[in-house]
Amino acid sequence: MNKTIVLGHIGKDVELRHHNGYSIINFSLAQTDNWKDSNGEKKSRTTWYDCALWRKENQGTGIIDYLKKGQMVLIEGRVDARSWIDENSVTARHALKFEVKNIELVGSAKPKQEESQSNDVHTGSGHDENDLPF
Repeated sequence: MNKTIVLGHIGKDVELRHHNGYSIINFSLAQTDNWKDSNGEKKSRTTWYDCALWRKENQGTGIIDYLKKGQMVLIEGRVDARSWIDENSVTARHALKFEVKNIELVGSAKPKQEESQSNDVHTGSGHDENDLPF
């Protein structure tokens, strides 16, 4: 049995593809471990996963509106580690492919459409609120 659960942050906005009656939501996920070594120095290591969530066309893909860069999610599924030799640099390359069976949003999440509307707010002074230094 290959079942993995990972809590992490989406690395970039998701991509939606369609193939043979399925919708495929692709995204990258960063999972970071933090610890202190024997000298008390803080250390961290980030593991990246290439994730794919497959849904039948009639199951809907409404969750895609909430999946954006930085959003924390909990994913459950199957991991497949792949290795190959890069032809250009002749170095070993590795990737972790994650076939997502279940995904849950963690923390607050706004649909992308609502977020883009809120970014268009301007103050009466002629300055964009996003330009403020705080």
